[in-house]
Amino acid sequence: MVADHPVVDGLPGTIHLDDEVYGDLSLRDGLEVLVTAKRTAGDRPQPVVWVHQPGAGRVAYDGFGHDVDSIRNPAHRSLLASALTWVTEDR
Repeated sequence: MVADHPVVDGLPGTIHLDDEVYGDLSLRDGLEVLVTAKRTAGDRPQPVVWVHQPGAGRVAYDGFGHDVDSIRNPAHRSLLASALTWVTEDR
């Protein structure tokens, strides 16, 4: 984890997933990166989970979940549940 945010609260500092990681993304300004991952051991960290708050809205992006094993991972499921709660909660 790279940030302190309700979407990642309670998650372990490191999550081990066998999943695809997109690399060298160009993210727009105003996004808060919450989780990074490496494609290979020598790679630099790539953003894989981020949030954005445009106006009164909330957006959470999760770049994991390319197969059922990723979705079944307890830490990933917890991240998804936290993201859904954060996106839909009243402020």
